[in-house]
Amino acid sequence: MKNSYLRKLQRRQSPNFLDFYSWVYSNSNSVCMHAFISLKICMNICLNKNKKQPTKFQASRGVNRKDLLRGVDSKFGERLLDEILDNTGVRLVDVSGCDTAKRALEEAVILPALNPSLFQGLRQPVKGILLFGPPGNGKTMLAKAVAHESEQVFLNISASSLTSKWVGESEKTIRALFQVAKNAQPSIIFIDEIDSLLTARKDNETEVSRRMKTEFMVQLDGASSSTEDRILIIGATNRPYELDDAILRRFPKRILIDLPDERARAELLHKTLAKHKMLDGLTDYDIRWIARSTDFYSNADLVALCKEAAMVPIRDMDRNKIAKTDGRKIRNLRVSDFKEALSSVKPSCNPKLMEELISFADRAGQK
Repeated sequence: MKNSYLRKLQRRQSPNFLDFYSWVYSNSNSVCMHAFISLKICMNICLNKNKKQPTKFQASRGVNRKDLLRGVDSKFGERLLDEILDNTGVRLVDVSGCDTAKRALEEAVILPALNPSLFQGLRQPVKGILLFGPPGNGKTMLAKAVAHESEQVFLNISASSLTSKWVGESEKTIRALFQVAKNAQPSIIFIDEIDSLLTARKDNETEVSRRMKTEFMVQLDGASSSTEDRILIIGATNRPYELDDAILRRFPKRILIDLPDERARAELLHKTLAKHKMLDGLTDYDIRWIARSTDFYSNADLVALCKEAAMVPIRDMDRNKIAKTDGRKIRNLRVSDFKEALSSVKPSCNPKLMEELISFADRAGQK
């Protein structure tokens, strides 16, 4: 049996397709599948060509690849270059809520970058900032926004990228990280889930873990004590109380990224729905009602709620109708859609976690 696509092409009597006549079904099917995949790749390239993406570190800042790796073991430095973002494209206004945290970060990072001469002596900015709070609340976005608005190179490092099962490699990676940051300064090292890397030291701790923590503290002390190096270390965690006390001391600025209040939730809902052109069927009163009904919801929870509500009009349609309906003709969202979504999308943050985080903020942080 011949492939239907191939038969249609053969009817055109093109010499390019006559040689395929003796092919079996699987041959022709494979050719068509490869052609389809190639077309999809080309379409994705064209569609994404003009999208604004975070850019890798560019030589336009006057520092090329060779300069970045100066004094760095190439085995570890090359891997770290993939973590560098020169322009994150994120601004503080893109993060809903977190007004207190935004002001604290602006004073600690952005304003000193505008006029370093004003921030000397007692006004000298800190070299270590800890962002702590429930998950899905914008800690990473805040760090990216600070880097963008202060025009600093952003090294987005996960804890897993610094750990290794081989003895000595974790320390070498940490040394390479701080050297790359020094070569690219002014720069920000952002370490997500820092609690998984630098927990409190214990008697039964492995030698590899102990040496890694010691090396990190040595490098952090070096960056903090230097008056010439412009390196800021930002750590993010959901469990700050699990960090080693010696590590906490090296992050003198500790900022709670709290759950959004009702006003911030309404702002995020409005922004998310407007971005996807799904706001027309909802009034301001409707948005406020949804915001009042989502206590303990994080930013990520609210986005998930909007996605779930957006699926309700699809579920109300017949399957055959879905295949033929233009996306622009689907009915507008209603409050009832969000009521249905609220029954399945629950807050990811439990009250006990918030109590622990607020207790830590009262004891050792800043609300």
